[in-house]
Amino acid sequence: MGLESIVKLLGFDNYYDMDNYNNDDDYYDNWGIWNSKFSPYYSDF
Repeated sequence: MGLESIVKLLGFDNYYDMDNYNNDDDYYDNWGIWNSKFSPYYSDF
């Protein structure tokens, strides 16, 4: 989807995605990681 490029254009310094999360156990089918699992992870940054 090109989200990393978009957030850089919008001026964000960092972009955290599934590759950074590094826990495939929380991956849900084709939808990615549930927000309830991912939100606590990225809120620490």
